Order: sequence, then structure tokens, then C-alpha cells
Amino acid sequence: MTHRSVDTTALTPARSDAVFPIFRSKPVESWVNTARSNRPFTFRENELLESRLREIPKVFSIPPAMRFLFTVFVVVFAVLAVRLHAADTEKTIVCWGQTAQRNHVRSRVPGDSPTLPETWPSGKFDRRSGRWVGDDDSRGNDSRGANAHGSGSRNDSRIAWYKRLGDVCYGTPILADGRVLIGTNNRGAYLEDEYPSTTDLGVLLCFDAGSGDFLWQYSSAKLEDGSIDWPEQGICSNPVVEGGKLWFVSNRCEVVCLAVEPRAGSKKPEVLWTFDMRKELGVVPHNMASNSPLLLGDMLITGTSNGVGSDDKTVVNPGAPSFLALDKHSGRVLWSDAGPGENILDGQWGSPAVWNDHVLFPGGDGFLYCYRIAPGPPPGLNSNADSNADSNADSNADAPEGEKATLRPVWTFDCNPPGTVWKGHGAGDKNILIATPVVDDGRVYIATGQDPESGEGPGVLWCIDIPSGKPVWSYKGRDPGSKEFEDRLHRALACAAVVDGLLFLCDFSGVVHCLDVATGRVHWTHDTMATLWAGPLIADGKAYIGNSDGDVLIFKVSPEKHEPLAVINMGGSIHGSPAVAGSALFLATDRALFKIGNIPETR
Repeated sequence: MTHRSVDTTALTPARSDAVFPIFRSKPVESWVNTARSNRPFTFRENELLESRLREIPKVFSIPPAMRFLFTVFVVVFAVLAVRLHAADTEKTIVCWGQTAQRNHVRSRVPGDSPTLPETWPSGKFDRRSGRWVGDDDSRGNDSRGANAHGSGSRNDSRIAWYKRLGDVCYGTPILADGRVLIGTNNRGAYLEDEYPSTTDLGVLLCFDAGSGDFLWQYSSAKLEDGSIDWPEQGICSNPVVEGGKLWFVSNRCEVVCLAVEPRAGSKKPEVLWTFDMRKELGVVPHNMASNSPLLLGDMLITGTSNGVGSDDKTVVNPGAPSFLALDKHSGRVLWSDAGPGENILDGQWGSPAVWNDHVLFPGGDGFLYCYRIAPGPPPGLNSNADSNADSNADSNADAPEGEKATLRPVWTFDCNPPGTVWKGHGAGDKNILIATPVVDDGRVYIATGQDPESGEGPGVLWCIDIPSGKPVWSYKGRDPGSKEFEDRLHRALACAAVVDGLLFLCDFSGVVHCLDVATGRVHWTHDTMATLWAGPLIADGKAYIGNSDGDVLIFKVSPEKHEPLAVINMGGSIHGSPAVAGSALFLATDRALFKIGNIPETR
């Protein structure tokens, strides 16, 4: 029997009647024509169609052995997927400055750029206590704010929640695993039954990032000597987080490793290990220990805060390490270096940064130190240290061969121009490095400064090529000799931020400087009218900057000078940078932690 072939390629790659037995007893064309004729199927046609349809499951049935193998494949695939996801999570490192380069910029991702707030009503504050009390629609809750409403425009935002802190906070909120971590003192008294607010402690607090619920408090007793652990100053270090663990430097000059998740029912985190830099290495901090560590593989890298003594002149232990690398799992010393040693001028409060396998430390002598990670046992480990050298070398020598680690010196760079003089207590024009270096595209940017108690003075910003250690450019202001306040660069505590060919720097005197990152040429400056302790957060085409008057200034990221998009007072001094997650900002004043988010649009 012959018949016209019918194009059924939309259904199968071969002839339909060669695949589906339902079509073998009757040409495909007949079935199609019957349907197209709009006449009813005959009884015989219906019966045949039903019988063939019943045969389809038999044709496509899978033998038991094949079903078993398929099930095993699916299970194995699912397990591997979970493990790969866990491994990927394990590799995620969250630290101050977004990454180990310390450039506090959230990169724009095409198709995934949530709009961040451009303004928000700050609500009401009790000016006597500094507590936020919400707005007119507030539920009057001391710890969680209500709904601050805007005008209904696209960029209106509200304070999603508020949490009280102590009465001093120098940190930046660290966002990891759905949690917010922030250092402060014990005036917030979250564990009041055990530690009333009158008990002076260094405190690390953890909150749920979504709800603001208090999760736990790490409490660190104060040292008796206030010259190395200043009263009421709390914990100043910003933790680094990876794989369910976090590391930071306590007020007691200890490197502490905690589990992010507390034990069931507990409001205290599990302490995995501590390393006391005072007892083990002879470190003597000046006023306080304030270093924010970072991770590089299995190495935890930090400064020690070794400094001068209570006379503000003499280095108590010049042989003690200034720079340190520990095994992140155990706290065992892998490497240390005294660095500035007897040339330390004040405290050492800056934190390290990383470029590839290079580690950059700011020194208390005004030098920037560059090291490179190298395999094998270190020659002359801790060569600048005396009594501590042998103990540190031994701890590394006893390690398995694959675990030995060292950082070898590459170069040092004097960030003080020739002829500058250190006079102490703010006098003179020689400075130290308190700011943390920022790395971008093979270059490092750092500005000079002094202890905030030393007041204002001249500063200099450097751009240095990391491979060579040579300066690319320096910046002292639009006109360093000018009497105009905004024409000069002043001492800085803050790290720079680099984005879209621009560099933003906040000096301690309150001036924001916007430069061309390639040349160091200034585009514009702006006086915020209060001291600036921290660098900007750059995100969503905006620069968010907080000052000691409690103002948040929001600038458009542009080489052209614009007035701030908004200036919002948050009721307390701001000493850290804002942080960002999704479309929400997290901001800490000296007494409060805020989450600020956009109002969802309604249609």
C-alpha cells in the first residue's frame, strides 16, 4: 500500500510510524485527515486508537535494572551538587573592605543592580541618651525601629530596624551568612544578668541581618593596664568570616577564632581558639589593639598593634612582632616580623591588604612594607626579633613540610617625604600609617596620618606600583601651600576607594577628595564640616560617607562636582564605613546599628 508521506518532523526525527506502533496499522495521513475533516471517529477507529494508546507505556517502560541505575545516578549527582555548593560556600571569605584588597566597592553586575537608598527619614532621637525612638508610626520599641515613611518616590527608604550598641563603636558592620557582626563595648548590656551595663567589656555582637534579632555576644574582660586597653573603648577589630568561623583581634590583644553559629539555646558563641599576642610574643599595644585580619589560604594575617609605651615615646619591646601570620585552624604561628621595631613612632592600628601573593602592611614608622608568600621554611624567621625568634622558628619548623609558610620581604616604601620631622603629640609634619592600604589593578594607595588625639596636620596620599615598589604619583592637595582649607590634603585615618577611574579619599579634617586614579589629579573636594574617620562605601553609583557629627553624605560617583544627593543625620557619631547587602544599607553610629532599605514599589 502506498501513501503520501506526511511531514511529522515536528514530532520525531524519523518516520512517526517507525517509532509509535499506534500508527503502523493506519497511515498517518489517514489519522490527520480524519481529524481535519471534523467528522467523528468511527467506533473501530476509537477502539483501535485506545488499544494503541494503552501500548505506549509498555513501549516506554524501563527495565528494573535500568531504573535502579538511574536512581543511583540521580542520588550521586545530588550528593555531589550539595558538596560542591558546600565547597563553594567554604571558599567564600567576607572581610572588612569587601575583599582582601580592601577596596570598599560593590561592583556593578549587569542585570543584578539593586537600587540603594538615596535618602531616608532618620526619625526621632532622644538627644539625652542618643537612642533612636522611631517616627510618628513607631511602636516605641527601644531595640527595633518602626516604619519611617518617605514621600513615595522611587528612592524613598525607611529604617527597617535599629539595634542599640554600647556607647562607643569604631567598626564597620560585617555581613556574612545572614548575620551582622559589629564590635562595641558593653553599654548595650545584651547579657545583663551576667554582665550589667556598668561592667566594662570588649564586645562583639551578632544580629540577624533580616530581622535584627539579637543572636549572641562575645565578651572580653578588660586588661588592668588602661594604657594598653583604654577604658570603655570596646572591640575595634572587624572580623573576617569563612566557612562558619570568624577571626578578629580582641581588646586584650588576642587573636580569637569563634564559631559563627552558637550552641543550641546559647547567647554566647563557641570559642574555637585564642592566641594571646602579649603573652606569646611580647607585644605591647599603645592604647588599644585595633587590627582587622584577613585570610590567605590557611594563613590568617594580621598586625599586632605593637607600639610605644605610656610615655608616648619609648618602644617597650622593639623585638616583638609587628606583623603576624597564624594557622587559621589552630592559631599556631607560621610567620612573624618585627618590621619597624625600634623605629615605631606611636601605635600601629592599620590592617594588611593583599595583591596576588603579595601582602602589604602599614607600619608605625611611616613605611609601607611589602612581603611575598614563598614556599618552604623561612630563612632567619623573625630576624628582627630577639627572644621571640627562636620560639617562632621552632613552631614553624615542627610543622609538616606541606604546612610550612613564610612571607619574604620584597620592598619597603617611606611614605614621609624627605625632610619631614616627627615631634609627637601632633607637632611636626612627619606621620605614621594608620590607614589600611587599598589595592587596585596592581597599585596600592595609602595616605599618612596620626593618632586622632594628635589633631589635624598635613598629609600625603601615595600611589605605588606593587611589583616594583616605585611611586606612580603622590597627592598633597590641589594647592598644598594654599590657605584654602579644601585645597590641602590633611592627615587621614581612612582608606581610599577606587572605582570607574576615580579615587575617593576622606581626610581626618573632614574633606572628601575625588581624584583621577591614573594621574592623581584632583577633580573636586568637599568639606563635610566634621572629622572623617572612615572611608566611603561605593555602591550603585553612589559614595556613602559618615562623619563624626552623625551625618551621612551621599555623593554621585562622578568626576564632576555635585552637591551631595542627601545629608542625613543619624543621631550619633559615625566612625566606620557603611556596609551593603542587596538593596539595604547597614550603618553603625557610636550607639546604634541601623538597617536601611528601599520601600518596595506597589502597583
